[in-house]
Amino acid sequence: MGTQAAAGGVRLRFANGVICLSVAVNGGLPRWTRLDTGCTDALDWCEGAGPRPVAADRTVALASAAAGSLRADVAFGQARLHDVPVELHPREIFPGEAGLLGNAALARFRSVTIAALAGRILLDAAR
Repeated sequence: MGTQAAAGGVRLRFANGVICLSVAVNGGLPRWTRLDTGCTDALDWCEGAGPRPVAADRTVALASAAAGSLRADVAFGQARLHDVPVELHPREIFPGEAGLLGNAALARFRSVTIAALAGRILLDAAR
């Protein structure tokens, strides 16, 4: 369950009225992903070919069931998480977002500080 902290933090952006960060899975290209502190999963990830029309106020509880799961290496900024449980979805849950990074991933760090006005998330070394 190795974890490497991100020196200087990870850049955030605001999209769809929520905080997003760029996440890569298994060395793939980084994609904007919702930072969801209300999600108990580590990562819900879209591997589908394209977005489906979704209402902007849709909640994950109303999304279709996951298409499968795997364990993967996940990176955001300089932070690296190994052996992360990932729930796969056939399409985007929210438009323009690759998925949800949740509490099970964030809990791998000693501390997490969301500096929204500075546009950064600061992650302290592994637990």
